[in-house]
Amino acid sequence: MSPGLRNVLQRVGTAAVLLPPIVWLLLPGGWPAAIVISVATAMATFEFFRLAVDRPLSIHTALPLLVATLLPLLPHAAPASATGLALALLVATSVWAWGSYVLRGDVEHGAAQAPLIVQGVIFCALGPFALVALREVPGGEAWLLAVIAATFGNDAAAFFGGKALGRHKLAPHVSPGKSWEGFFSGALGSAAAAIGAHFIWPGVLGWLDVAAIALVASALGPIGDLMKSLLKRAHQVKDAGHMLPGHGGMLDRIDALVVNAPAVWVWVTWLR
Repeated sequence: MSPGLRNVLQRVGTAAVLLPPIVWLLLPGGWPAAIVISVATAMATFEFFRLAVDRPLSIHTALPLLVATLLPLLPHAAPASATGLALALLVATSVWAWGSYVLRGDVEHGAAQAPLIVQGVIFCALGPFALVALREVPGGEAWLLAVIAATFGNDAAAFFGGKALGRHKLAPHVSPGKSWEGFFSGALGSAAAAIGAHFIWPGVLGWLDVAAIALVASALGPIGDLMKSLLKRAHQVKDAGHMLPGHGGMLDRIDALVVNAPAVWVWVTWLR
């Protein structure tokens, strides 16, 4: 069996095993959904730190990792004040990340590491925060699963479309495997998933909502993917982790969601 076919089978097999129980936990919302998303966030943040920070588990990363884990719980635990609490925790993360190096007198090293620690929390945790916030709005199960479906639909269509049709490289110095053909295939996958969500929840998702979700997943999702690819390329690794056969690590799975979910949350909360 060729490595390419083995990777495809691993991707499909992992998705077939993990997706049903995850969807089953996300659909009811509440604490089960918040906890599942929180655990995924903690895993992704640790993977980010393992790539970007010299010591992923240390006094410098302890509080930031805790904050990343707590942020997705806030929209359910304290919906009225979740945004303010999230901002306060991010400020505390920044103060801790910088201050822990200052107190140790590690000036030059700290100036390079502290911004990466703060960025790791922002990159990995704000998207999951928005996912739980989406689940808490009226019709939240539709919004949550629609943005997830559009994101993963984009990823799957881009992967298979790129494999079959890819000729023109999208960002060869960052992610050599990505192509413009894959990008446009992914856009079709996002649109198909968003349209499917409309027919499942027609009373929640209108056609303008379908267009917004499809546009976000098509345009922003690949940017999130390339941001993570830039980090991996800088550290010369293929995957952020190895816990999901065929997919890499948790960070490899949520890299597009971390930008898609906040954009859809802004659409639902302020622009719709």
